[in-house]
Amino acid sequence: MRISPEAIECTVPFANERQLQRFVVENAQRLLGLQVIASTLPKGRPLHKVDILAIDEVDRVHVIECKWDAIDSGAVAQLSGYSQTIQDRWATVEERIAEYRERPIQRSQMPPVLVAIGYRQEGVLRVQDPAVEVLLFHYHGQAFEPFVDSQVSRAVSIRAADARGEPSAAHPEVLKTQYAEEHLEGLPAPVRELFWRVDRCLRNDEIRPKYSGKKTRTFVSYRSGRRLIATASIGTASIDWHCSGERQGAGQGGLSMDANTDCDEVVRFIKEANEAV
Repeated sequence: MRISPEAIECTVPFANERQLQRFVVENAQRLLGLQVIASTLPKGRPLHKVDILAIDEVDRVHVIECKWDAIDSGAVAQLSGYSQTIQDRWATVEERIAEYRERPIQRSQMPPVLVAIGYRQEGVLRVQDPAVEVLLFHYHGQAFEPFVDSQVSRAVSIRAADARGEPSAAHPEVLKTQYAEEHLEGLPAPVRELFWRVDRCLRNDEIRPKYSGKKTRTFVSYRSGRRLIATASIGTASIDWHCSGERQGAGQGGLSMDANTDCDEVVRFIKEANEAV
């Protein structure tokens, strides 16, 4: 595998693992010197559930696992499992290579090269597993905030991970704010504006929103890490906030926000709920 320092323009930050996988598949030859023979993308003709199966110029098999954020010990375990499956079912892999090359292929069976591609590596992997090639993708020209409302066109490159453990921060999360905007359409403009002020304050405290694309009254939930803190629902000319945890059990779990509500009051209400969860 030949890792190229070339930076390729695309839409970033990746919103999910599937977008990263598509970037790697489309640019495997330019960035890694590999030809993709199978993937779990639509029409990728998957083989043995491997994210990406590729070969180099001498038909050495490479098993690639893509991680949108951190490469951890679980990714290494996945790759080890795939490696065993490939070796146990070598005939099917050989057939796929022959189909791709359009000629008969017979070669000595060798353990595949295992490759993990992600945004960062967990601390336990800073001293890399010698059986796994750890690669990190990097965005050029812009540092993203933890929460991103929309994607932009920027260059992306791939490099071998090193012992520095950078970056250490989690991958920025692309929010589907258009879902929230659709839910809010029927409310008065002052209520919509107030909601986005509250939302911005919560994000600044790294409280993560998740907007629902479903047609439901509860259109957004907020979490700190994995803990659910609060939800918001569409009311009559208002937004109804509900908090989880001890506050709700104490009968203090609701607040109706209309055009006359103070933004700081709502933020304080949710932050206090966060402390109580």
